[in-house]
Amino acid sequence: MATLADLSDKEFDQMPDNMSKSEYDDLSSEEVFKILTAIDAADTLELSAHVENGQLVFEQPAPLPVNLNTIVIGSKRIVIRLQPEF
Repeated sequence: MATLADLSDKEFDQMPDNMSKSEYDDLSSEEVFKILTAIDAADTLELSAHVENGQLVFEQPAPLPVNLNTIVIGSKRIVIRLQPEF
């Protein structure tokens, strides 16, 4: 069985896109922790986004699974909401 350490840089970069496919909906706890460990090992994770119709939209591909204004890690979702300027 391959581990994250066995992945090439390109394969690692494609991981979020592959994880958004339906066959990855049921990740085991062990798999989620392996992904989190790999993310933790990275010095920097950069996400790019733009504002579309008042909504933050992350650019694809991204180093984490993202959808519009949401970052998905395992079964957890991080939703980023823009606040109006004062």
